[in-house]
Amino acid sequence: MCFMVKGQYFFTSLLITAIVCFFIKIFSIMRTENKSTPETLIAGVIHLLSLPEVYTRLEETLKQPNHTREDITNVIKIDPALCARVLRIVNSSYYAFPKPVESIAIAVNLIGEYELRNIVLVTSVVNSISSLATEVFDLQLFWQHSIRTGITAKLLAKQQPEAEPETLFLCGLLHDLGQLIIYYKEPELCNTVLEQINIQNRERYQVEQYLLGFDHALIGSLLMEQWGLPTILTKVILYHHQNNQTNPYPIETKLVSLADKWVRFLELNANESDFDDIPLPIIKDMEDLQIQKDAFLSLLPTIIEQSQAIEAIICEN
Repeated sequence: MCFMVKGQYFFTSLLITAIVCFFIKIFSIMRTENKSTPETLIAGVIHLLSLPEVYTRLEETLKQPNHTREDITNVIKIDPALCARVLRIVNSSYYAFPKPVESIAIAVNLIGEYELRNIVLVTSVVNSISSLATEVFDLQLFWQHSIRTGITAKLLAKQQPEAEPETLFLCGLLHDLGQLIIYYKEPELCNTVLEQINIQNRERYQVEQYLLGFDHALIGSLLMEQWGLPTILTKVILYHHQNNQTNPYPIETKLVSLADKWVRFLELNANESDFDDIPLPIIKDMEDLQIQKDAFLSLLPTIIEQSQAIEAIICEN
């Protein structure tokens, strides 16, 4: 009797798996007949995702050889809401300045004009991307993961002489933007992808490639190109799931990839304290970058503190 019950259970499991695979196959065939391409996905949302005029004017100002800090301040003051959010970030524990920073002019003096530009870019992207919010995708969890990946990448970059920490923060923060575009344009895919991640025991990008023929990394890199952002952002985002491929920024790509994997691992093991069973891909990346496990774990309190400070500002709405 026990054998028969087990046999029935095994047969039922096989039947359920076969049915799911059948419908996935049908779904793939239907998509082939009306298939989205990376270019059509971007074209369908780019009108919703233009960066604000203040960021464009700031970029133009920074390119002028004789620009002054007063010029920068005047540009940012055009948008009072943006100005306020920038000052909130500068005054957060992300920077932990001993005294309050009360003006954009003082902020420029303390952190520099290009780092200030990065903060403006971050706040601009967050505002722009909010138009892609859908019921099938948890935007708050998305930004939480992205912020923690960005801060982890930044702190790891400080241990690599050739890497620029604030650029790595941007790369980590923006690395998954392609997901929002895919699931905004193809909302039915969200649950399908999650189901297949569990059934196939594969990564999200692998399931996306199986179903779509491309993944969120490619979509994110195309968005960076559309926005005219630096090449390092385009390439690191494109290759962050394939960091063994040849690209102009191998160290930066591996740092973001490692940060992404670590944050995902920590999210899945939030109640753990010793982290004995670290996945092999994380161990390999750490060995390649010569980062010790204890050195990384010592960063966790800073990662959490800085992440929570930025999350409180970015995710407030």
